[in-house]
Amino acid sequence: KIGQNDLEFELRLQQYIEMIRTGKQFEAMLHAKRFLVPYHDTHNEAILHAAGLLAQSPNTTVEPYKVRKQPPKGSLNQN
Repeated sequence: KIGQNDLEFELRLQQYIEMIRTGKQFEAMLHAKRFLVPYHDTHNEAILHAAGLLAQSPNTTVEPYKVRKQPPKGSLNQN
């Protein structure tokens, strides 16, 4: 079962990913500092992985980053 804190972390992480995916890297860094870093004790690996997204280009073929940078299936943002 996912706890309330885990759900909030997942929401904040998804917001961060969407910011990066849409080219808002600076906003994503501020968002991470405010909303993700406080979870470093319980979600450190996910935070480190998320930080790696900033180093990748939008059309990366590097796994697992390419999956996270692509729009979700069924998204209205798909071309």
